Amino acid sequence: MLPHGVGERQGLEVADLLQSFIGPLAKWLDEQVDRRLVRTLFLTLVAIVRLRHSRSGLLLSELGAHILSPAQAPAGTKRLSSLLRSPKWSHHLLERFLLHLADQELAQIEERGELALAIWDESVLEKPESIALEGLCPVRSSKAARLKRIKPGYYHPPGGPPVFVPGLQWLTVMLAGMQGPPVLAAMRWWTSRGRLASHRRDETASLLSQSAAGWGRRVVHVLDRGFAGAPWLEELGKHQGRFIMRWPTRYHLADAKGERPAWHITRGKRSQDHRQIWDLNRRQYRKTGIVAVPVRHPRMEGELWLVISRPGKGRKPWYLLTSENIATVDDAWRVVMAYARRWQVEMCYRACKSDLAQERPGHGKPPAVVLGKPAQAAADGQPGICLPPVPAGAKARPSGARTAPKLVPQNRREVPPSRDTSLQTQSRPFRPMAVSSTYPKFGMTHVTLSLKGEGIIERPCIL
Repeated sequence: MLPHGVGERQGLEVADLLQSFIGPLAKWLDEQVDRRLVRTLFLTLVAIVRLRHSRSGLLLSELGAHILSPAQAPAGTKRLSSLLRSPKWSHHLLERFLLHLADQELAQIEERGELALAIWDESVLEKPESIALEGLCPVRSSKAARLKRIKPGYYHPPGGPPVFVPGLQWLTVMLAGMQGPPVLAAMRWWTSRGRLASHRRDETASLLSQSAAGWGRRVVHVLDRGFAGAPWLEELGKHQGRFIMRWPTRYHLADAKGERPAWHITRGKRSQDHRQIWDLNRRQYRKTGIVAVPVRHPRMEGELWLVISRPGKGRKPWYLLTSENIATVDDAWRVVMAYARRWQVEMCYRACKSDLAQERPGHGKPPAVVLGKPAQAAADGQPGICLPPVPAGAKARPSGARTAPKLVPQNRREVPPSRDTSLQTQSRPFRPMAVSSTYPKFGMTHVTLSLKGEGIIERPCIL
């Protein structure tokens, strides 16, 4: 139970953050699509933020109930379906908008005189309980790998090769300076199966070409070990891109003594400098050493630098391959600090998977679609879309050669008029994120999120 006024204050703060985050997108979309669709988009985002949960997501029919009201769930679902199916917009419009925001952030970073970083990372969207979703392909399960680790006091963990489950491949690029929050520049999902099949190298090369054409050498690409290797170095050399890449120790590089594994190059070399670096995990300062040596790679022209950060006993060193010139020790430390900023994209993945429940268990088969009267029916076969239920006394249309009527799931039936729908029971309680007064949005939408009782949200409504 929240103290009096705390829920309202938190709701106002969240509403302000949501307005600053989605306001530019709403104005951008307002020039392209119908204003009613933009209003539906905003109300959908409000519902997602209000009802975010680490293990439970929302189906389209559930979102429709929160857009309008539980009694008007079919109408809200129809609005959301119209938004998703509108031919006036597509994912290309959102991609252009994200790049536009990234260009603005890049200009601000350059005004502050900071080093601009394009942080790259890959992940997977695991859907282990789903079968019928379009575009699913086998992905390596990181959750299964965590469950297979040995726990103190528990014996005989399952072994064997990596576990693969249905899912989607995930590629993200974020733009950030040396301080402050990052800005999302691109986020793509792709599959290796079906009619939408693609290849990892094609997806990454396409996104690198797009970023190189827009930013050139104004940014430094920060990449994890998954991007290390000759193919990526060739692509970066083709676009003359600046980069900082974490290099696996067993991968070969060349120095004055010839080509050999990276860890052999600096073996036995003393650190050139030491500094006290704050360790976020242990909440203490850690003495960290650094050494930088010039190296070469046979697939890339020009001299590269290998910067090694040594955080001390019990911690693995970072081997960072970079195209930046290392003239002083400060230049080497700047490379290490720039790579440390890569953790921002990991936090983005955690928020998407945990707070927004993007990996929630899905349905193996699309739910049954129920048709009402001919004048009210809309034959939509998409998963998660709940059409108006069959009125009392009406007959359901047969499906194919079978005559058995399709049934409506229990959680999607029409609410009886006698039941109080002001606070209709949902799959979980509402979260206290609301504003208690009429709040203007983008000059075209007003949203009222009223506070009732002990921090309980009633519902959004359009004035």
